Amino acid sequence: DKNINDFYLIPIDKKGKIISNKDKKVLDFDSNLNITNHHLNITDYKFSIQLTASIEYNNILQKRIDYINNYSLNASDLYIIAFNHNLGIDYLLLYKNFENNDIAFNYCKNYLNFTPKCLIVNVQNID
Repeated sequence: DKNINDFYLIPIDKKGKIISNKDKKVLDFDSNLNITNHHLNITDYKFSIQLTASIEYNNILQKRIDYINNYSLNASDLYIIAFNHNLGIDYLLLYKNFENNDIAFNYCKNYLNFTPKCLIVNVQNID
């Protein structure tokens, strides 16, 4: 049987078949997540709105400038979270700090008309 689904479970009884790459750490993403933030105390942040993400730090810096210039966002409300994993580093451009998911989502929905979808990040769960 050919599997046409994007994701599938590896059965306990593999009927003698050898499953390749099952020991790769990328399959266990949470254990590989390491935060590297040099300019902010991540414990002070709870929920934020993710504006964009990139593997290129310079792209995130440029996007930050674009949001400040094009949407009059306060520079102190924008911050970048970097995390390392076995595929490399990803950078998230986050906006504001909120007490909970509902407040962040309502703010995004009511005040950020330039973003088509609101992606709320629980910053405490990143580390």
